[in-house]
Amino acid sequence: MPGKEPKQGGVPPPPEWKGGAPAGWYLDPEEAPRQRYWDGSAWTEDTYTEPPGDVEDPRNDTLVTIGWFTALFLPLIGLIIGFVLSSRGDRRGAQVIMVAVVVILIIGVLAAIVASIPSG
Repeated sequence: MPGKEPKQGGVPPPPEWKGGAPAGWYLDPEEAPRQRYWDGSAWTEDTYTEPPGDVEDPRNDTLVTIGWFTALFLPLIGLIIGFVLSSRGDRRGAQVIMVAVVVILIIGVLAAIVASIPSG
C-alpha cells in the first residue's frame, strides 16, 4: 500500500471483525509469514513478505522464552531450541544459540578449574 510500510508482529484480526481492528499490516491469515494490509474493515490485496531470516513470528514468542530460559539453565536443550527457531527463519534463534554456547563454555571452564584444584 503506497505510503504505508509493513512492520513486524501484528496478529491478524479475525475475519468477523468489521471495523473493530485498526488499519495496518498483520500476518496474512492465509500465508504466514507474509503480511497483508487490513484497511480497518477488510483485507486488501496488498501483501509484503519479509526477507528470510528477518522474521520474528509472534507465534514463536513462547518458544523463544523457553529457549532463553533453557539456554541459561539447561544449555544443551537451549541449543536445540535455538536451532529449531533458526530453522523456522526466526532470527532470535541465533541469539538463543549464542547464549547456550557461552553458558556451555563457562560451565566447561569452571569444571576445568574445579578439577585442577588439588584435594587436600
